[in-house]
Amino acid sequence: MTSKDKEIQYLYDKIKSFDPFIDWSTLNQRLITLLSIEINFQSDSLCWGSPLKKIQPNDLTFGTFNYQIVFFEYGIRISMTRDMIKKIGILNSIILEGNGSDKPLRLKYLDNDENELDGRKTHDGPYLYLTKLPMNSLLFNEPPASYNVMSIRGSLEPTSLREMGYFKYKNLEETIVNERWYSQI
Repeated sequence: MTSKDKEIQYLYDKIKSFDPFIDWSTLNQRLITLLSIEINFQSDSLCWGSPLKKIQPNDLTFGTFNYQIVFFEYGIRISMTRDMIKKIGILNSIILEGNGSDKPLRLKYLDNDENELDGRKTHDGPYLYLTKLPMNSLLFNEPPASYNVMSIRGSLEPTSLREMGYFKYKNLEETIVNERWYSQI
């Protein structure tokens, strides 16, 4: 069992039933259809002003060390690195530390680059985490006292990002709302 939530568990079970010998493009399309994904974001844990960028579904990083967080009630998927997850307390606790009852699912897909005799070897893809958490509850952590990164902008005095925070916004929903607003201009 991956989730105590019946709806989420149903979706995980459907995904587990997918043929493991499909390529990532086919797997990605099936996820989009099953989970009603309408908008995709890629994280950038080192970009203070825009830690999320809206991307096309085929531009997603589909690697072993990535995590796809899907807010299926919003139709939003975010591909995140471990560093980004560590900066969001609740996701760090659930996904990386393994607290709580919900667990991410490791996606697998056909690795077409392998030169196996039978040509059918699966590859570990990203982790998939389905959630109903409100996006505004996913607060960005405050940097620790040891975080000594400075922002240097033109002729302005350097500013400590420890004092400003990891990101311009305080939570995931603010980031998405503003990224979508300003990307339409």
